Amino acid sequence: MANINNLEMASAISADSRISFKKALFGKKAYYNPTGSEIKPYKREYSTENGEIIKKMLSCPSDKLDSFFSSHERPSSTGVGPILVEMCSSSDKQFAAIQAFTFYDLDYHPIQDMQTYEGEMAKKVISFIIG
Repeated sequence: MANINNLEMASAISADSRISFKKALFGKKAYYNPTGSEIKPYKREYSTENGEIIKKMLSCPSDKLDSFFSSHERPSSTGVGPILVEMCSSSDKQFAAIQAFTFYDLDYHPIQDMQTYEGEMAKKVISFIIG
């Protein structure tokens, strides 16, 4: 599992007022303030084809996500791929922050800004990405 401080989206997640950090034995732990649930970071790499599905999901308006999920299968990650997806989700699945990056010129570059989801939509996004 990734460390939040090592994520490409670390500065964006740190700037989110819904997230607080507390010192832990090995660094810091993040928590979703409304529920007090711990935030866990995830990294997945995808093929170009499956990365396109993730990009479409991230650009989809919230009111259209239900129909998006019903019309798309969960994309499978690969060991190494050109699309990196980072996600932070609360243990209670009430919060998710996700950002996709593409790899070129020996570095990761954001495809778009970090997207956040709360409540039932967060649960659906987490299920779609992580399973």
